Amino acid sequence: MRRFSKLGSALTLLLTTSAVSETQGWRNTKNAMDDAVYHDRHVTFYCGCTYISDRDGDGSGDVETEACGVEPLSENARSFAWIEWEHIVPASLTPARQMSCWQERQGFDSCRKANGSYLTARDCCETVNRRTRTILFDLHNLAPSIGQVNWYRTNDRYGEVEKNCESWPGCDARDQHGGQPDRNKLARFEPPDCVKGDVARVWFYMHDKYSVHINDAERHMFSNWSAKDPVTLLEQQRDRRIAEIQGNSNPYVADAEASMTPADGGYCPWEVRLTPAD
Repeated sequence: MRRFSKLGSALTLLLTTSAVSETQGWRNTKNAMDDAVYHDRHVTFYCGCTYISDRDGDGSGDVETEACGVEPLSENARSFAWIEWEHIVPASLTPARQMSCWQERQGFDSCRKANGSYLTARDCCETVNRRTRTILFDLHNLAPSIGQVNWYRTNDRYGEVEKNCESWPGCDARDQHGGQPDRNKLARFEPPDCVKGDVARVWFYMHDKYSVHINDAERHMFSNWSAKDPVTLLEQQRDRRIAEIQGNSNPYVADAEASMTPADGGYCPWEVRLTPAD
């Protein structure tokens, strides 16, 4: 079923626009993901924790912590209780960061607050620059994540991390120098094996569509990740739902031959109980 009456006119508007990023704000972008893409699969991307959507129009939700089986780390532990919509390619690693609204927001009157201070660089660009909105609100680049996991990762690049790095008990995601300023460019975030291909295909898509930089080592790593964790029917279902809203597919997902069953590989343990309905 591809229409949900409970969404009303707000979703109708999203479904009839050619690109949600050009007409909607960040709040509505998150809500589109919550209500139209992940409405029947409230499971976090990296750790497979179920969550309950608040259904309040901003894409927020609460992690079912007791049923999760994942334990929070010590820093910023309270954020373990809620979900956030994470950019798989962080905003700061997109071409948006090179735009004048990001680098020199003091030059934009509409980025100046009433008290004389200025919006953050990202908020300024979202306010004044249409291309920034297109990049940062691209639904293919978003996934629900435990707030603390998103906080630890910050804007770190993906990679293979050292074996002694912090991890969440019960979750296969691992973090290197998370939550700290990455002055020495050592921070890395390694997702579980069963979503590495999903991550890689989003990066390839963002590279092709927005010229996001991928170095040679990353390209090799992402190619390996994509080969070892192939496209699944669930990933293609997600892609179709996003295409209905945004008007375009990720060809690395849509054009692939999907794994038909969990036994074929690529499915996370928590995805075994999910069945594509459209």
